[in-house]
Amino acid sequence: MTKAYPSNLTWEQWELIAELFPKEKPGGRPRTVAMYAIVNAILYVLCSLLYVASFTRGFSCLVNCLWLFLEMEQRWYVVEDS
Repeated sequence: MTKAYPSNLTWEQWELIAELFPKEKPGGRPRTVAMYAIVNAILYVLCSLLYVASFTRGFSCLVNCLWLFLEMEQRWYVVEDS
């Protein structure tokens, strides 16, 4: 179980935006981190205004979080407008 942070989405909020995130690619390596956890980690960084160096202590999925954030750059506008 992961620690709950004030920036975490509720399950109700996650259900509203979950379909905006990419699904696993067929034939690819299975994901080891849930998309919900990645989004919560990104929100934690954005809400806390933390530097990447201090971020690594709280979340083990740093590379996944940053990769998804960069890949989803255009989709964040859709989430923001929702």
